[in-house]
Amino acid sequence: MASLIHCCWFGGKKPALVQTCLASWKRFEPRARILEWNEANAACEDSVYYRAAIAARKWAFAADYVRLRKLYEMGGVYFDTDIELKTPVVEELSQARVTLGFEKNCVQACVIASEPRHPLIGRLLESYDSRVDIGLPGKEPQTIVNRLTDLLVDNYGLRSPFGEQHLREGVRILPANRLLVDNGDGKSLAVHHYAASWKTGFDADAFAREVFYYCNWRAAPIGFRLKERLKMALQFHFPRVYRVIRDREGR
Repeated sequence: MASLIHCCWFGGKKPALVQTCLASWKRFEPRARILEWNEANAACEDSVYYRAAIAARKWAFAADYVRLRKLYEMGGVYFDTDIELKTPVVEELSQARVTLGFEKNCVQACVIASEPRHPLIGRLLESYDSRVDIGLPGKEPQTIVNRLTDLLVDNYGLRSPFGEQHLREGVRILPANRLLVDNGDGKSLAVHHYAASWKTGFDADAFAREVFYYCNWRAAPIGFRLKERLKMALQFHFPRVYRVIRDREGR
């Protein structure tokens, strides 16, 4: 896997947090080539989805498409701009054909390592090209996290959000406390700061607390555990029912 780090920034000046995170990439991966994609250089105008996202000023959704396109074409590692590295990561993330990580009950897309032209990334791209859901009245576009997790459940046998998993076609899923959450145990490769600049009213503290509970299940309140166990039972064993409920609630 090439020592390429991809990131996307659309629509405005980078805040201080982003600058801090970018500096950590350069500090821990000084030999990697960092490629920043934006509306001026992404060169994805042949995609109907990308054009719709740019026209609607849905910058995060444009970035969703671009990250997949560049990983499919070039390979490498993609980071959201609110990912802060705690240690060198490229070598570890390159141990499989694709490496991803859990957050809560979903597989996140804020860190993706992939070889060029991997079928998983190709299938995700196809889902964007075949289902353009930007601009539909009263409905938000489907998130990349839901697209990715649903695909892994349906086609790769994903069945649990706990522990490291090795799926078909060389897909590796790391637990949250290994890739994205600093539990204070020295195991985390990086920290996700949950900037969620695309989402109005996002409660980063509440989200981080729930991610912590997934990493420290016994510390979670009993009500949380019961609710999440029911959610996971539906998600992994009755996915159609789960998705109807999820989409109605706008999650």
